[in-house]
This record gives sequence, C-alpha cells and structure tokens, in this order.
Amino acid sequence: MNKRIKLEIILALSVTLLVTQIALFLTNTKGQTPNYWWAAGLSLLAIVSGSLGLITAKNWSWLKSGVGQAVFFISLGTIIWGIGQAGWTYFLFKDPNIASPSSRLLDIFFMASIPLWFYGVLKLSQATGAKYGLKKLSGKLLALFLALIMAVASYYFLVIVARGGFNYFDGQSVFDIFVDLGYSIGEGLIFTLALVVFGLSWKFLGGRFKYPIIAILAGFGLLYFADFAFSYLDGQGKYFNGDISDFLFLVAFTVLGVGLCMLDPTRNVKTDKNAELPIPDKAIYSD
Repeated sequence: MNKRIKLEIILALSVTLLVTQIALFLTNTKGQTPNYWWAAGLSLLAIVSGSLGLITAKNWSWLKSGVGQAVFFISLGTIIWGIGQAGWTYFLFKDPNIASPSSRLLDIFFMASIPLWFYGVLKLSQATGAKYGLKKLSGKLLALFLALIMAVASYYFLVIVARGGFNYFDGQSVFDIFVDLGYSIGEGLIFTLALVVFGLSWKFLGGRFKYPIIAILAGFGLLYFADFAFSYLDGQGKYFNGDISDFLFLVAFTVLGVGLCMLDPTRNVKTDKNAELPIPDKAIYSD
C-alpha cells in the first residue's frame, strides 16, 4: 500500500467524522445514539491510523532501525488507544445515561498507550539528532527549562483548572488519584519530550522527512490539550461525546496518522522490488 492510498484513507475517515460532528453541533445533539456512533468512528480512526503506521514501520525494516522502532511503538500505542476508545463506545451503548463511562479495564487500555508512545518518541529523538543537541550546555538548559515549564503548566491546568485545585485530593485514595491523573501526567511527559525533541533537533531535520516528524510531534501536543479539555469539561459535568474536546482528539489523531504515513521512506513510483530502501537513520537528517 503506497503513501497516497494511506493518506486518502485517513483523510476520508477524518472528513467523515468532521462533517458528522458539525451536524451534531448544528442540531444540538447530545447524549444520543449518533453521538455514540461518532465515538465509535473516533476509535476506528485511531486504530486505522496506527495500523497504517505499522506499514510504515515495515518499510523502515521494523525494529532493525531507530526510525522503525519509533514508528512501530507510536503506531502500537495509537492502536491500543483506539481499542480503549472502542471499549468506551461499548459502555456507551450498554448504558446510554452515562456520557463518561468509568471502568478499570478502559483505564488499563488508555494508560497502556502512554509507555508505548513515550518510548516511540524517545526513539524518534535518537533518530532525529536530538542527542547531539543535548550534548551542548544550551541544549541541556533548554531541556530543563521546557521540563520545568511543562511541569508547572500541567499541574495548573490538570489539577487547579480541570479538577478544582487542592480539594481534589481530599477523600481519594492514592490508587484513584493515580488512575485519574496517570494518563494526563503521561500525556504531559510525552508532550514535554516532543518539545525537547523539536527544540534540540530542528537544525538537523531536513528533506522530505522534516514535516512528517513535525506532524507527529504536533499530534502529541494536540493530544495533551485534548485530554486537558476533556478533563475540564468532564469535571464540570459538561462533557458529551462529540464535543470540542473530542474535536481536538479528532484533529490530533488525524495529524498523527498523516505524520506516520508521510514518514514512509518509499516513494509513490514503481521501483525494482529488489531495490534497497534508504538507510533508515541517515535518511532523517538534512544534507
């Protein structure tokens, strides 16, 4: 499957979901069957984006290259998230009166995507040359500065704004807090790592892989803000399936899926099947 077909599949799904979401907004449809089918469509988008990303990983020789490992684990994490979203949809149809299903099984699936994404972005940082930028004092200071800024911002947005401040911790067990905040904190760590990777490697990025990598990193930034929007709206009792936070998830997985597909090293031309692919890690850098 070539790059163009993969992009057309992702964009077709995304446009369909976007048009449907606009229709839900214009008709003020909330908590109805169409909202649940839209949620199912979001899970399909994530699973398809991850599955197409695995094809890209195959073209990078799977786990034999740094880029192949990065794409593989990011794609696998996306599929796992999509499975969790599919479970979310199942509970919506099972109990339509609950807009935000609570299940330990769902928590496991959503949180399982975090270490896979984190490792994938970490491998991407190694393949993009961020490690060279980190050897410099300026690079280390940049990484520390971004980590501190994101730590303060994440605490403010996820605890103070989204969950009402210090009172959130009253009467809750450590396990409940871990389950509730674990995914959000994981998203914050990934977004921080994505910012560090971009800040340290932008001088090394070049050629046709520059924008796909930026798209992947931007996708994780959008996921962070989508999760914040969901946490805030759900905490305020205003969340419904297909709202603005889900729109951010839609855009995030579209951008992430497009980035994974565009990172494919093959070209949309007929080539000798026995021809070797570009040397994976070196193909990332600019000349």
